[in-house]
Formats: sequence, structure tokens, C-alpha cells
Amino acid sequence: MIPSLLMIEVCFIIGCLVIPWNYQMFWYDRMLAWLRIPLRSAMQNQNQEQKAPEVIEQVPSTATTPEINPERGQLHRSQWPAPPAQATLADLRAHIATNWPSLMARWRAFAQSIIRQMSHRLAFLSRRAFPGAFMPGGRQGSRRMLVESHRRTASAERAERAEPTRTSEVAARTLPNDTAPHLLASANAEVHEAVGTTPPVIVATASALPVSETSPSAARQPISTTSPGTRKRKQRITRIISATLAVIIIASAATGAIIALQGYQEYVSFKQDASDAISALSSVTTSLGISGSHLPKQPVSAQQESQIQADLGRASHDLQEITARLASPDLPLQIAMHDPAIALKLRSALLLSGIGIDAVHIAALWLAPTIATLNAVTGIALLGGTATGAGLTTSDLDAMRIALEQTTAPLADIMAIVQSTPPSVLFAALDAKQQAKVTPILQLLPRIPTLLDQLGQFLPVAGAVLGIGQPANYLIITMDPSEMRASGGFQGNYAVLSVNGAQPGNLSLRDIYLVDNPQKVVCGQSPVVVPQQYATWWPFCPFGSRDANLSPDFPTSAQLTLQAFQELGGNVLTDAQGNITATQVPMTAMIAIQPTIIEQLLRITGPITVGAPYNVTVTADNVQALIHYYQLTNAGRAVGGQAGAGNTLSSANKRFTALLGRSLLASVKTLSRTQLLQYAQQLFADLATKDVQVYFTDPGAEAYFSSLNATSAIYRGSEDALMMTVTNISGNKADMYYGVNIYDTIQLDSQGGASHAMTVYSTWDPPVITNGYDANAVYNVLYDANSAEYNGLFLQQYDRFYLAQSAITDQASGFSVSGLVNDYRTTSQSDEAGRAMYGSIYMLTGNAADQPVTWNVPVIQMSWQAPHVYTPGEVYRLHLERQSGLAESVHLTIMPPPGCSGPNFPYHFNGSFTSDIIITVPTAACQAAG
Repeated sequence: MIPSLLMIEVCFIIGCLVIPWNYQMFWYDRMLAWLRIPLRSAMQNQNQEQKAPEVIEQVPSTATTPEINPERGQLHRSQWPAPPAQATLADLRAHIATNWPSLMARWRAFAQSIIRQMSHRLAFLSRRAFPGAFMPGGRQGSRRMLVESHRRTASAERAERAEPTRTSEVAARTLPNDTAPHLLASANAEVHEAVGTTPPVIVATASALPVSETSPSAARQPISTTSPGTRKRKQRITRIISATLAVIIIASAATGAIIALQGYQEYVSFKQDASDAISALSSVTTSLGISGSHLPKQPVSAQQESQIQADLGRASHDLQEITARLASPDLPLQIAMHDPAIALKLRSALLLSGIGIDAVHIAALWLAPTIATLNAVTGIALLGGTATGAGLTTSDLDAMRIALEQTTAPLADIMAIVQSTPPSVLFAALDAKQQAKVTPILQLLPRIPTLLDQLGQFLPVAGAVLGIGQPANYLIITMDPSEMRASGGFQGNYAVLSVNGAQPGNLSLRDIYLVDNPQKVVCGQSPVVVPQQYATWWPFCPFGSRDANLSPDFPTSAQLTLQAFQELGGNVLTDAQGNITATQVPMTAMIAIQPTIIEQLLRITGPITVGAPYNVTVTADNVQALIHYYQLTNAGRAVGGQAGAGNTLSSANKRFTALLGRSLLASVKTLSRTQLLQYAQQLFADLATKDVQVYFTDPGAEAYFSSLNATSAIYRGSEDALMMTVTNISGNKADMYYGVNIYDTIQLDSQGGASHAMTVYSTWDPPVITNGYDANAVYNVLYDANSAEYNGLFLQQYDRFYLAQSAITDQASGFSVSGLVNDYRTTSQSDEAGRAMYGSIYMLTGNAADQPVTWNVPVIQMSWQAPHVYTPGEVYRLHLERQSGLAESVHLTIMPPPGCSGPNFPYHFNGSFTSDIIITVPTAACQAAG
């Protein structure tokens, strides 16, 4: 059996030279673990046979590392090349290339040592199995020696019974000199093995035996007491065993070599399939033109689409081959799976290949819609596209719907695997660099179902939003929060953007007065009139689209503005130079934006230059100041009148803003895809802060954006609510220095009501005006249109507080200054359905007699009752809503019903007010005191 094991080990050692480290760890470490003891014993016995006959030692079986003579070409165990804990094929190749001569010399010496040991061991076993073949006289001599040995053995047994203490000595003297010590040691070991003790070291020397017994004649004495018949049977059994051993040797050697080669072939095949799949998927992104940081400049051709389909098919085929072979492993893989580390890697490979198959299937489903979308993007002039594709069609939308339906099943499979498998198992087959690439992608999986659900809701209204089937025309309004209006600011500039097949056209800002044209419209003869709900307090005439956003509910303000635009003839399309190309176009939607949107874009693009006649550098920090200077001051307006040919966009007063818009669009075309995505994400965040507000005339589209809380509509439910709205009726830009701090104490009652006691402190921080009687000094700070009134040192606005729909106002003070404002404008009649309201004039004035000017800033105080706004014992909610463009801070204290206490009370909230929020306070924990 020992030679067979040696041959197996030799085969596996040879296999380890050519198999990568992952397989080597299995073949080498595992197989060598149970082959090490037989190999050690064979090498130990060989060393004993080579020793001088003077001293022979039997090494205890507990020895772990036998001494190996380097002079005989044997390699010590400590000199074997140890593989690293985790090494790649490249590491192995580098190691072999560096140490090739020494490795070959060591392995050659080790192989020669094993062959030499095998030869000695086979000779030793042959002497034991066929002793007659090595006796003088051949077979006849063997028979005589057997008979004589029988007689001598019988005599020895009788003598042993007579003198037991001389048994070992008699036995030694009846054996040839070269075999006695071995058999004595073997017998001694067997006896002590039987009784469970450790055999002592047996020492026998030639001088301890009589000279006659060490002579050649003594060597021919019989050594066996077995009968001839028994001996023949043992010979036949020995021959059978020897033949069996020979077959095992050959079969083991062949099996080891075959398994080693098959294992290497499996590794190469897996690696090749995985590399092909990765290469194919990389080719897909390259063919789509999205491998870089910039958007594609050319549409995807039909030939490229065919190549992409072929690449996806190739990737799917390779991944399916890996999955099939791992799911039904052959013999080498079955053997390899007994190693825990390799089994873990193979399981990881099986799971990842399954994920890859599903991912490729999803990619194939979305291929056509993706190509159609990319081709539409390449035609977007605003993004620097040069193609003239037709954009998205209704057929493309149908393809998206089908892909969305068929994506559900494979995506569910992927998520089930990822969620049910620990990362240590799922990523075991990947190295650190591969894990770093895969992990961010898999982390997006929990968000994908939500995104697909939103896409499913969007697709029915995509035609109206993206202009698929018929163009969608957007009225884009820029607001100025330094002159506050209810929805965010004075509507000073506009543009009409036409979108056809998801491809937006040209965009050019124009002065709003080109539509309202106040010079030719006489008050009372304008086709647009002030809505009745605002007529009691709105002071300016004629009423136009610039003033139409008087409702804090953006859908209401947008409808009023769109109606004014249509009646005044403002729904026109223009080219990049501002020339009108179409009139009376139907409007699909309105978008209102704050100057912060321009500031955010400038922080991405960096400073830009507005050319002649201005020739100034615009940054995010000075953009609003420059707009005010060139739009509102006499010196700035004079520069606009010097514009040359090609720079005559908009009116002279708003020409700087128009040229700024054109320069910004040119900068957008140079942005990378990463920067565009960054800006798009910022715009989505701006929907929550109301810095961007959107309204659609299509009911389905408006309902979709309303489900995302992106329409800036006010709350109209039955729960408690509060919103402060400021509308500037001064005609100046004083609101750039104005803000509010709202302090509200809310006392809950046991009937589900809430009592409010609110104080509003106005924040006012304008630049110092040293001489309040200097009209120019006042104008340069407040840009007051009528500086003669109060010397221009005032801020007059109409403040409205929208309360819960059941609210009843108790008292209000601090709004007006006696003698300056008519108090009849105060009202409790709400102009918004579903909300109670209190409105009044607020007046802030400066004293020109003081040098520098001092200011009178009134403090507003209000109290009201809001019955039945929550269910006692359940959750109390307060809907806090922000006005776009107004700097607000809120400080709330909510007290429990009288006689109650609980861990949630008193509840405090303090913070800047940058978006609509809902304050939620559980009242179920409130228990009656005492």
C-alpha cells in the first residue's frame, strides 16, 4: 500500500506545479494531510535500512518531522515552497519565473528521493513476500529450510517454555544477521502496541552474537515454521495482493494526473467564461457611448444596436455555462467542494453567475428603450447635442411599459439572492477590487423597486410631460424674492420652451413687460383684471401677468399667470436670438424658479463672462446684485442701451439678464454627465424647498407630481396647519433684507382642539443709510419706485396667515402703524378653500430725521382656536408650510391637555424653515395627573 500512496502523492505534487494556487491549496494541502504519515513511515524505514548495523533505532510514532539527509537529494519539509494564503495566477507565475532554477532543483531532488525510497521499499516487501526466491537452492532449498525451520522453531518453543527469559535471545540467534534487528524491533513494537505501551529503543550489535551465528552458513538456516501447504496459500495471497497493489499504483497515478488536469481545465474554462462575459458587457456600454463622463454626441446606429445584442447574448451564454457546470459539478468540482474554502468560492460563483444572468436579461429588455432615449438626448440642443433624431415616440413608451412588466420577475430573483445571502458568502469569489466595483451597484437594489414603481406611474403621463405625440410647451418664469409675491417673488422674466419627443428646443429669456406692455394699457382697460378675492387689498393697476402670482397655492397662481399670458399674447416661441418664431402656442405647464437655481448652476460651471456691452464676470455670489444693478439703476440701464447687433435680446432694462441666460446655456453644453446629474439631483431637491415649482395643465401629469409632493399646493385637510405669506405692495426691493421668526405656543385640549398664541418678530437688516432725505441714497438700498412717499423709507406688505380650516381668530395686533395704513384692509375672509385665514397690512418704516436712519419694526401678535384638529389619545399633527423665497425660522412649544402629562410633553421644535414639514406628536401616552 505504501508505494501506491507514494505514487499518488507524486502525481499530486506534479499537478501542483501547473495548477493555480486555488487548486493547489486543495490538491496539495488536503491530500498531503492524509498521505503525510505513510510517506513519513516509508522514509523513516528507508533511513533505518541505510544505517550501519551497529545501531538501529525505532523512532516513536509521535515524531512529526523526520530528519532527511540532504546529501541523498532529499528535500527537507521546511524547504518546500509554501503557497501564500491568497495568491493569484499572476503571483504564481511571478514566483516561478523568479525562482525557477532553485524550484526545479528542489523538486527534482525530492522526486528522486521518493523514487529511490519506492525502489527500496518494493525490494523490502518482495523479500518479505517471496523469501524463497532469495534463498540458496531455489525452491528445493526453500522446502528443506522450511522443514528445518519447523523443527528449530518447535525446539525454540520448548526451550522458551523452559526458559522464558531467553526467548528474545534465542529468536535473535535463529535469524539471519541482516533481518534479526528488524524483526526484533517489529515484534517488540507489536507486543507493546497490543498492551498499549511505548516500545523502548532496541539496540543489537554484531558483537553480541556468536561468530558462528553470523557466518554465511547460519544465514541458510530455516526461518519459518509454516507448513508447505500453508506457505503456498500465503504465496498465492501475496501474489494477488501484489498484483492488486500494482493495479492500484497505476490507477492512482493515472487518476491523480487526470483529476489534476481536469481541475486545471475547469479553472481555465471558468476564468475564460467570466472574462468573456465581462468583456461583452463592457462592450455594451462602449457601444452605447456612455463609457465616458460626457453624454453621447452621436445616436446609436442600427449596426451598433446589433453588436450590442450580440454582446448581451454572448455574456448570457457564458454566464449560463458557468451556472450549469456549477449546478451539476463533475468529479473534480465534487472533490474540490470537500474543501470549505473552495466550496465557498464555488457557491459564490454560482450565485453571482445567476445574478448576472438575470441582470443581462433585464438589460436586454431595456435595450431598445435605452437606445431610443439616448438617441433623443443626442438631439437636445440645450445639452450640446448635434444629432437631429425624431426623439421618443409612442412606440418607445409602449416598449418601456412591456420592459417594465417583464423586469419584475428577474429583479425579484436578484433581490432574493442578495437579501438572503451574507456578503461574506456572496462576494467570496471576488477579490477586493472587484468587490469595490460590485458593492455600490448592489447597494442600489433596495431603491430600484421604488424607482420602477415611480416610472410605472410616470409612463401614462410621459406623453404630456415630454411632448411625445404632440409638443409640450413650458412657460418658464424667473422670480425676484427681493419683491415678494405669494408664490415666491416678482415675475420679471420669462421664456417659452417647447419640448418635442423629449427633446427641448431653444430657450431665451425675455422681459415680462414685453407681454404686459404697461405703456399702452390704461388702467381699467386691461383685458386682465385683478381676481376678486384679492381686489380689496391689491393696489396696482393695470393688472398683468407679472403680478398674477398672488396665491400661496402655486397651482392657483400658475393658472392665473397662464391665463394672463394667453390674454396678453405672451404665449410665443423664440429662437436663440430672441426672435419670435410662433405665436398663440398652447401651454402645457408652467415652471417658476428662484435666483438660487442660477447660483447653484454657477457653482457647478464656475464663473462665466457676460460679453458686450457689459463685459463682467458673474459668480454665484454676485449674480443677484448684478441683476439688480443693471435692471433697476439708471446707470445700469444705460449700459443695456449700448448693446450692439446680436446682443439686443429682450428690453434694454432686462438685456443683462437675457445675455446671462444665454451664457449659462452655453456653459451647460460643456458640462460632463456627472455634473449634469449633480445639477439634476439639486433641482429635484429644489422642488421640496419650493425654489422650483411646477404646474401642469394636464390633470394626469398634475396628479402624478402631486403624489410626489412636488406641486407646491397648500394643505387643505382637517388637521392643524399654519402658513405665513408675505406680499410686497411697496413696489420696492426691500424684502431682500426681510425675514421672520415665528414663536408659537400650542395648548392641546381633551376634546381634540388646539389653542395658538403666536408672536412674529421681523428680522430687518438693510445697509446703513446715512441721509434719509437723499433720494438717491435711499433708492440705491431699497430701489423704491416712489421715493416721495415716506421718503422711500418703508416696507409695506400684505401678510396673510393661513390656519386650520376650523380656526377662529381671537385677536391680532402689530400689523399697521396708526395714521399710515387704513385698517379696513384687515380681514378674516379666506381666499383659499379649505383654510381659515387672517390678513392685514404690515408696515415697516424708517425715520429720516435720524442720522443714520432708524427703523420702526412692529411685532405681530395673534391668537386663535382650532377645534377638532386631532383625536384625543392619538397623534396630533401640525402642517407647517413655507413661502417660497421667504427667510423663515420657527420655534414651537406644544403643551398636553390640562391635567395630563407624558414623556412627549412639552414638545419643542426649533429650526430654520426651508421646506414644508409635518410636526407629529403622539398623545396616547398622556395620562391624567393624580
